[in-house]
Amino acid sequence: MLQSARRLWNLLRPLDRAALLSGAVLAALLIAVIAGGDRVGVSVETVYPLGLARETVQVTFLFGETMDRSSVVDRFTSDPRVEGEISWRGNRMIFQPSYNLSPGTKYRFAVSQGAQARSGRRTLEDHEVTFTVSESILLYLRPDEDGIANMWAVDPADPSTATQLTRSSGGVGDLEPGPDGKTIAFTEREEPTGALALKLFDFDTGEVSVLTDSENTGASGPAWHPDGIIIAYERIDRVENISGVIPVPRIWAVDLFTNPPTQRRLIANRELVGYSPKWSPDGRRITLGTNSPSTSGLGVLVYDFIAADFDFHETVRNTLHAFSNDGSRLIFPVVEPHSGRVQTKLQVVDLETGGARTLDLLSEPAQDRFVSWSPDDRTIALVRRYPDIENVPGHQPYLLDTGSLELEPAGLSANGDANTVNWSPSGLQLAIWRTVRWADDGATLSDPIDEVWLYETGAGEMRLLATNATAPKWLP
Repeated sequence: MLQSARRLWNLLRPLDRAALLSGAVLAALLIAVIAGGDRVGVSVETVYPLGLARETVQVTFLFGETMDRSSVVDRFTSDPRVEGEISWRGNRMIFQPSYNLSPGTKYRFAVSQGAQARSGRRTLEDHEVTFTVSESILLYLRPDEDGIANMWAVDPADPSTATQLTRSSGGVGDLEPGPDGKTIAFTEREEPTGALALKLFDFDTGEVSVLTDSENTGASGPAWHPDGIIIAYERIDRVENISGVIPVPRIWAVDLFTNPPTQRRLIANRELVGYSPKWSPDGRRITLGTNSPSTSGLGVLVYDFIAADFDFHETVRNTLHAFSNDGSRLIFPVVEPHSGRVQTKLQVVDLETGGARTLDLLSEPAQDRFVSWSPDDRTIALVRRYPDIENVPGHQPYLLDTGSLELEPAGLSANGDANTVNWSPSGLQLAIWRTVRWADDGATLSDPIDEVWLYETGAGEMRLLATNATAPKWLP
């Protein structure tokens, strides 16, 4: 028998011998796999959320292939136990709790090993998602070592919960939480154009949807209408190969009521140039940073949708202004020359009557950078610098009582230069974006450090929340 096999082997051509050997090897491998079982198993591509969640969060598991759904459901558990309903979207399993989850509680949801796919393969290990539910969530941007910024979230009570939300290779430019408390408008730089596209991030599901195409336009400064249906934004149309033409920003809007969302000019005037739109809390008005039509000076243009009328106010910076929470007043800094230096004072305009008054707070010359009204309209948080005050070189956060006009510091720093202040929805906390620019000996740092701090308005205490972090915004 052996001699006959050898004679047959010798009669085969070299190519036939190679094919026969390859087939034998593959057969041996197949037998080994069958004998040893599937050592790869069904993968779980993503789970959500991670680290931090809102009370109304959905829990999702995305499998690598089509699953036997009952097999997955039988192996799905929660700790502590949570009642709810399971639905499917393709290979994604979605668990919707029947009630809001408890703030401050850490939850674990898992699919144990053995869940079977329609192919017959199974999951070979437990897959789980763990997170802590927070009453209030603070969003911010954090750049990596290459300067590419992504969106992060943190529970202000526990800095260790800091969680990265986006994984953008081009970088996130702006973020603006929506009034529904779960949807975040943000801009993302895309290749190959390098322009910013406007997108939506759903905090409860982690899903991202695209609102604008960055191929021919760039978007920035998204602003939500209070009804959560319209997003105004600053749009620049890309102009190529046209000599002497400089693109200028105009205000457009995305209507989320339609499916898919539609884009349009927010105001019919096609020549109107505008920056950084801001809606009044009652939705009646919108402000645009622009230049004066007569003097070309910086200012803010207020458009009243009911009256269909414009009102222009000159300011120090055309993006530095804020509405009161009832929507009836607007505050911004105006220029007051002082001993050859530029000094600013705050001016409040009554948008119903047109009356204005200038707030005389301190005799020292001041330079204002940011203003924001508290949720109850009783306090104005502002960022200003007093050049003549020693040991406080940069801009600092202050709180202004709108009744008594008393001004008190909200966490001074000899090393830091404050950029923005943002009220928490409760009005009990301030998120402060600060840049550390000076060493303890007063020397200027070659590499400034961005930080996000939390100021407790009642106790007057400051806490560091995040380093290498900018542009904090509260998720309402």
